Amino acid sequence: MFPCWRSELRQLGGEDRREETLDPRAPSAGLPVFPGSRYDGPVTITTWTDGERVIRIVRPADPDRLLDDPQVQEWNRRDDYMPYWAYLWPGACLLAGEVARAPWRELLVHHRQLLIHHRLRTADFEVLEIGCGVGLAGLVALSRGLSVCFTDYDSAALEFVARSAAENGFDSSRFATRLLDWRDPPDERYPVILGSDLLYERRLVPLLAKLLHRMLAPGGLGLIACPGRSSAEGFADSLADHGLTCTATLGAAPSDEGKLVRGILYQISWSDEPASPFRETASTLSTKRLGQPTSSTDATPLSPQELGWKLDV
Repeated sequence: MFPCWRSELRQLGGEDRREETLDPRAPSAGLPVFPGSRYDGPVTITTWTDGERVIRIVRPADPDRLLDDPQVQEWNRRDDYMPYWAYLWPGACLLAGEVARAPWRELLVHHRQLLIHHRLRTADFEVLEIGCGVGLAGLVALSRGLSVCFTDYDSAALEFVARSAAENGFDSSRFATRLLDWRDPPDERYPVILGSDLLYERRLVPLLAKLLHRMLAPGGLGLIACPGRSSAEGFADSLADHGLTCTATLGAAPSDEGKLVRGILYQISWSDEPASPFRETASTLSTKRLGQPTSSTDATPLSPQELGWKLDV
């Protein structure tokens, strides 16, 4: 069965504002205030489900209005920044399905045994989501019982992630939100690193490979979903330059707009660790692909009956 989607719009401001309305300007509990973009428009809550778990994603209903934010425009001139975090991208849909299916508990038990054997330590959280945006994959990981550190370059994204976590009732001790500049990563290593739609420019390929080299724990697994962008060419070679290897498999998932999105899932591990339980699972994951496309046309609109989802406008 395909994952399912539905959305509800919560309008802000004026007489339309109700007690249950989510105010995007309100600070998230426990989240430090950092410089970043500012969204003050309507908020929508999109519901994702794979039939076993339901995830509610709080996100901007009108993300394009961020393009008019003077701070964003200045940030763009200074650092070529764009507020891409505010959109729910196709790669996130693909990655969420993979995270929902993977046998994480069994893998992490083996991983901890490996760390103990080699007397190694990793970060306090099991999963690192990089460039998290609205954080769909990390939220699915939380629903699987994993602990997650959500990271992004813009604090506004982290505010929405924190509110999504609260909307789903997740234990605040099981996740953290942090700013992360790929050009200056911290000295931390994680058993699992997740990311989607990160390789939208060629200049990001070596930067992402270097980040994975710096932050992927020994015996760990990176899952990077990409909707087949030409800008991702050379990613495998760049990983190899940093002692990493990857398996690329094709997958498909429905977007929140009801279109079948196809893409590539990169399963990344250290090239000198053939016995890693995570690496052994890479081929297993690719054989458990859910929702393989039956059409040769990318992003072909299908009916709710064909996809098994529904979207309430």
